[in-house]
Amino acid sequence: MNSLAKHDFQVLDFLVRHFSERFTVRQMALQLKLSAAGAHLSLKKLQKSGIVEAEKLGTGLFYQINLKDKIAMHLASIVLLDKDVRSIKADELKEDAKAVVFDNKTVLIIASNKQLAEDSAKKSLKELSWLILNEEEFNLHILEKDAKVLGIIQNGKVLHGEDTIVSAIKRYLRYG
Repeated sequence: MNSLAKHDFQVLDFLVRHFSERFTVRQMALQLKLSAAGAHLSLKKLQKSGIVEAEKLGTGLFYQINLKDKIAMHLASIVLLDKDVRSIKADELKEDAKAVVFDNKTVLIIASNKQLAEDSAKKSLKELSWLILNEEEFNLHILEKDAKVLGIIQNGKVLHGEDTIVSAIKRYLRYG
Protein backbone atom coordinates (compact mmCIF):
# COMPACT_ATOMS: atom_id res chain seq x y z
CA MET A 1 0.00 0.00 0.00
CA ASN A 2 1.40 3.36 -1.00
CA SER A 3 -0.70 5.71 1.09
CA LEU A 4 -3.91 6.03 3.02
CA ALA A 5 -6.64 8.44 2.01
CA LYS A 6 -8.74 10.44 4.45
CA HIS A 7 -11.59 7.92 4.14
CA ASP A 8 -9.20 5.04 4.88
CA PHE A 9 -8.23 6.72 8.16
CA GLN A 10 -11.90 7.33 8.98
CA VAL A 11 -12.64 3.63 8.46
CA LEU A 12 -9.61 2.60 10.54
CA ASP A 13 -10.53 4.98 13.33
CA PHE A 14 -14.07 3.61 13.35
CA LEU A 15 -12.90 -0.02 13.46
CA VAL A 16 -10.44 0.64 16.28
CA ARG A 17 -12.88 2.61 18.42
CA HIS A 18 -15.80 0.21 17.81
CA PHE A 19 -13.74 -2.97 18.21
CA SER A 20 -16.40 -4.61 20.41
CA GLU A 21 -19.17 -4.28 17.83
CA ARG A 22 -19.87 -5.76 14.41
CA PHE A 23 -20.90 -3.65 11.44
CA THR A 24 -21.65 -4.42 7.82
CA VAL A 25 -20.15 -2.15 5.18
CA ARG A 26 -23.51 -0.42 4.78
CA GLN A 27 -23.91 0.21 8.54
CA MET A 28 -20.34 1.50 8.78
CA ALA A 29 -20.87 3.80 5.79
CA LEU A 30 -23.99 5.25 7.43
CA GLN A 31 -22.15 5.90 10.70
CA LEU A 32 -19.23 7.54 8.88
CA LYS A 33 -21.45 9.45 6.44
CA LEU A 34 -19.68 7.83 3.49
CA SER A 35 -21.16 6.12 0.48
CA ALA A 36 -21.35 2.34 0.80
CA ALA A 37 -19.12 2.09 -2.28
CA GLY A 38 -16.54 4.43 -0.73
CA ALA A 39 -16.48 2.53 2.56
CA HIS A 40 -16.24 -0.78 0.68
CA LEU A 41 -13.36 0.52 -1.44
CA SER A 42 -11.44 1.62 1.68
CA LEU A 43 -12.10 -1.70 3.42
CA LYS A 44 -10.92 -3.71 0.41
CA LYS A 45 -7.77 -1.57 0.14
CA LEU A 46 -7.03 -2.06 3.85
CA GLN A 47 -7.82 -5.78 3.63
CA LYS A 48 -5.48 -6.23 0.66
CA SER A 49 -2.71 -4.63 2.76
CA GLY A 50 -3.41 -6.96 5.72
CA ILE A 51 -4.48 -4.08 8.01
CA VAL A 52 -8.10 -5.20 8.10
CA GLU A 53 -9.56 -8.68 8.00
CA ALA A 54 -13.02 -9.81 6.92
CA GLU A 55 -15.23 -12.46 8.47
CA LYS A 56 -18.31 -13.87 6.80
CA LEU A 57 -21.15 -14.60 9.21
CA GLY A 58 -24.29 -15.88 7.55
CA THR A 59 -24.91 -13.61 4.61
CA GLY A 60 -23.03 -10.65 6.11
CA LEU A 61 -19.39 -9.69 5.74
CA PHE A 62 -17.90 -8.02 8.81
CA TYR A 63 -14.53 -6.29 9.10
CA GLN A 64 -12.18 -5.69 11.99
CA ILE A 65 -8.69 -4.34 12.37
CA ASN A 66 -6.03 -7.04 12.10
CA LEU A 67 -3.90 -6.41 15.18
CA LYS A 68 -1.69 -9.39 14.33
CA ASP A 69 -0.17 -7.07 11.71
CA LYS A 70 2.52 -4.66 12.98
CA ILE A 71 1.49 -1.90 10.59
CA ALA A 72 -2.12 -2.23 11.74
CA MET A 73 -0.95 -1.98 15.38
CA HIS A 74 0.97 1.20 14.55
CA LEU A 75 -1.95 2.70 12.61
CA ALA A 76 -4.35 1.86 15.47
CA SER A 77 -2.09 3.85 17.81
CA ILE A 78 -2.01 6.78 15.39
CA VAL A 79 -5.78 7.02 14.93
CA LEU A 80 -6.30 7.00 18.71
CA LEU A 81 -3.94 9.90 19.35
CA ASP A 82 -5.24 13.39 19.98
CA LYS A 83 -3.80 15.98 17.66
CA ASP A 84 -5.09 18.85 19.77
CA VAL A 85 -4.57 18.50 23.50
CA ARG A 86 -5.89 21.92 24.47
CA SER A 87 -8.79 20.38 26.39
CA ILE A 88 -6.78 19.23 29.42
CA LYS A 89 -3.16 19.06 30.47
CA ALA A 90 -2.12 15.41 30.49
CA ASP A 91 1.55 16.17 31.19
CA GLU A 92 0.96 16.13 34.95
CA LEU A 93 -0.59 12.65 34.73
CA LYS A 94 1.93 10.99 32.40
CA GLU A 95 4.36 9.86 35.05
CA ASP A 96 1.61 8.18 37.08
CA ALA A 97 -0.50 6.86 34.19
CA LYS A 98 0.03 4.18 31.58
CA ALA A 99 -2.74 5.78 29.49
CA VAL A 100 -5.02 8.82 29.59
CA VAL A 101 -8.18 9.09 27.47
CA PHE A 102 -10.48 12.13 27.54
CA ASP A 103 -13.96 12.39 26.00
CA ASN A 104 -14.77 16.01 27.00
CA LYS A 105 -16.66 14.78 30.08
CA THR A 106 -14.59 12.08 31.72
CA VAL A 107 -10.89 11.39 31.97
CA LEU A 108 -10.07 7.69 31.93
CA ILE A 109 -6.72 6.97 33.56
CA ILE A 110 -5.07 3.56 33.43
CA ALA A 111 -2.39 3.52 36.10
CA SER A 112 0.02 1.10 37.76
CA ASN A 113 -0.40 2.97 41.01
CA LYS A 114 -4.02 4.10 41.37
CA GLN A 115 -3.29 6.20 44.47
CA LEU A 116 -0.57 8.27 42.78
CA ALA A 117 -2.79 8.77 39.73
CA GLU A 118 -5.71 9.77 41.94
CA ASP A 119 -3.57 12.33 43.77
CA SER A 120 -2.42 13.82 40.44
CA ALA A 121 -5.96 13.84 39.08
CA LYS A 122 -7.26 15.64 42.17
CA LYS A 123 -4.68 18.38 41.62
CA SER A 124 -5.06 18.88 37.89
CA LEU A 125 -8.58 17.66 37.04
CA LYS A 126 -10.69 19.15 39.80
CA GLU A 127 -13.52 20.30 37.54
CA LEU A 128 -13.70 17.08 35.50
CA SER A 129 -15.11 13.64 36.13
CA TRP A 130 -12.45 10.95 36.13
CA LEU A 131 -12.25 7.19 36.23
CA ILE A 132 -9.03 5.58 37.45
CA LEU A 133 -8.41 1.89 36.80
CA ASN A 134 -5.37 -0.32 36.99
CA GLU A 135 -4.54 -2.30 33.85
CA GLU A 136 -6.24 -5.47 35.08
CA GLU A 137 -9.45 -3.57 35.91
CA PHE A 138 -9.32 -1.80 32.54
CA ASN A 139 -8.99 -5.11 30.69
CA LEU A 140 -11.90 -6.54 32.70
CA HIS A 141 -14.10 -3.53 31.83
CA ILE A 142 -13.22 -4.04 28.15
CA LEU A 143 -13.98 -7.78 28.24
CA GLU A 144 -17.30 -7.11 29.99
CA LYS A 145 -18.14 -4.44 27.36
CA ASP A 146 -18.61 -1.80 30.06
CA ALA A 147 -20.62 0.93 28.30
CA LYS A 148 -18.90 3.80 30.10
CA VAL A 149 -15.35 2.64 29.31
CA LEU A 150 -16.23 1.70 25.70
CA GLY A 151 -17.95 5.08 25.28
CA ILE A 152 -14.84 6.92 26.44
CA ILE A 153 -12.71 4.96 23.96
CA GLN A 154 -15.20 5.45 21.11
CA ASN A 155 -15.68 9.18 21.65
CA GLY A 156 -12.48 10.17 23.40
CA LYS A 157 -9.00 11.17 22.49
CA VAL A 158 -5.95 9.34 23.76
CA LEU A 159 -3.69 11.91 25.34
CA HIS A 160 -1.06 9.42 26.46
CA GLY A 161 -0.47 5.66 26.28
CA GLU A 162 -2.07 4.71 22.98
CA ASP A 163 -0.09 1.43 22.99
CA THR A 164 -1.78 0.42 26.26
CA ILE A 165 -5.21 0.98 24.68
CA VAL A 166 -4.30 -0.91 21.49
CA SER A 167 -2.92 -3.83 23.56
CA ALA A 168 -6.22 -4.06 25.46
CA ILE A 169 -8.14 -4.07 22.17
CA LYS A 170 -5.80 -6.75 20.85
CA ARG A 171 -6.45 -8.92 23.93
CA TYR A 172 -10.19 -8.39 23.49
CA LEU A 173 -9.95 -9.52 19.88
CA ARG A 174 -7.97 -12.54 21.16
CA TYR A 175 -4.75 -11.95 19.27
CA GLY A 176 -2.48 -11.54 22.24
